[in-house]
Amino acid sequence: MKLRIGVVLLALLGLGNPWTLKKFTTVVAGASNTSQEAVETDGDGDGIEPAPNYVPPEPFVAGQNQAVTLDAAVGPNTPVNSRDLCGGRGNTQSETAMAVYGDVIVAAFNDSRGFYCPNHSTVGWAFSFDGGQTFTDGGTLPGGLTPWSNGDPWVAVGPGGTFYISGISNNFRGMSISAGTVTPDGISWSDPVQATFGSNGTDKEALAVDQNTGSVYMAYDINTTRVEVVRSDDQAATWTTPTILPAPGGIGAFPIIDANGRLYLTWLAGWPSPTERLVVSFSDDFGQSFSPTVDISPVCPFTVPGFNRAQGVPAFPSVAIDRSGGPMDGRLYVAFHSACAGVGNGYLTSSDDGGQTWSEPTTMNDDATTAIHFSPNVSVDDLGNVNVFFYDRRDNPGGSTTDVYFAQSTDGGATFGPNVRVTEVATTWGATASDITPNMGDYITSLSMGTDVLVTWSDGRSGDPDAYFARLSPAALGQK
Repeated sequence: MKLRIGVVLLALLGLGNPWTLKKFTTVVAGASNTSQEAVETDGDGDGIEPAPNYVPPEPFVAGQNQAVTLDAAVGPNTPVNSRDLCGGRGNTQSETAMAVYGDVIVAAFNDSRGFYCPNHSTVGWAFSFDGGQTFTDGGTLPGGLTPWSNGDPWVAVGPGGTFYISGISNNFRGMSISAGTVTPDGISWSDPVQATFGSNGTDKEALAVDQNTGSVYMAYDINTTRVEVVRSDDQAATWTTPTILPAPGGIGAFPIIDANGRLYLTWLAGWPSPTERLVVSFSDDFGQSFSPTVDISPVCPFTVPGFNRAQGVPAFPSVAIDRSGGPMDGRLYVAFHSACAGVGNGYLTSSDDGGQTWSEPTTMNDDATTAIHFSPNVSVDDLGNVNVFFYDRRDNPGGSTTDVYFAQSTDGGATFGPNVRVTEVATTWGATASDITPNMGDYITSLSMGTDVLVTWSDGRSGDPDAYFARLSPAALGQK
């Protein structure tokens, strides 16, 4: 799925092949946002497209979902983005990403204002200087629409506090990335650089930063037919030529680096189809070559009512490594959703041998309903506790009313404690207005900081999607 922008495509065709040198730098000039028409073409894109005529299947009734009292461990639900519009358009800020350095948090989200507001990017961002108590919407990224054409935000931070933000560029023909420096007034972003460029269907990137060397890795797919990775050793200024990973192809590649510098890539193969599976491959030479893939788990997709893209919510893997120094140190964890057992649930599996073998997946949700649970995101705290967040419909099985829940495992993912609701107000996805597809996004993001856990998600309590944030202190659980 791609947008056809005639002038931009003609300009891109004139750029030729950027892979003539081992490393290159391409800075994309800004471009005005103009009226655009989405056209279905080859491939099954994950990035966003404008959907100005989308009508939710259910009516939105303000106040229908009542606020509840949360566990004392759960901090306030904090809005991340502004709700400013352009002529009544640009109402969707969803599919959240986040990185943290001390008390500084940078969040990013799909931003439909990029399609409707002049010179605005479809990757929005915001920052907090107080650990998430408040956020300031940062507005557009440098360059406007062209280098940030179809969303899919990711955020990472390097060992010295340099932030990186990335997203789809040039109408699914590349990936942009900017480096951000913290200033007294916010984050100063560099002009966007094309980390990769030239292949139609370039989609769904993710970043990882080696905290020892500062090297930045970006993984992405080409039309779900292959997964590629590129590396920068100079704070995202220049990038290596792409390394193509072993078959099978797929989407949702998640890079992560262990304490020894080994780069793992995990992705969803076969999407969208009934025969999906998660696979993993690793590199010990800085992404120049990769091991044969190993199957992690089969995945059985399921329908998520209220989600406005035909392909549904993909079971993208979320990956974490135990760095606690405890008994599970070095263990790899992968969280995902699947309905192979008959009901759509969130699962966690782990590996203690570098991804060669994987444990039987453990169910993280603790309800006995037929409700679906999806898009889990995993992190590990300083004590080795495994923390997961996920979308949850236990309070409305079969419907589209959705909350975010939290679960923690203190035994390496073998079992999970009682689930804790995070959202003060539920969102009825089927009643949430949106002017893009997908409306609520494909993923959420969570991080463990010390023993606290942070999460960002897509929330429609105001009638259209916004990015929200919460901070939890699991040590206080049960102290209502």
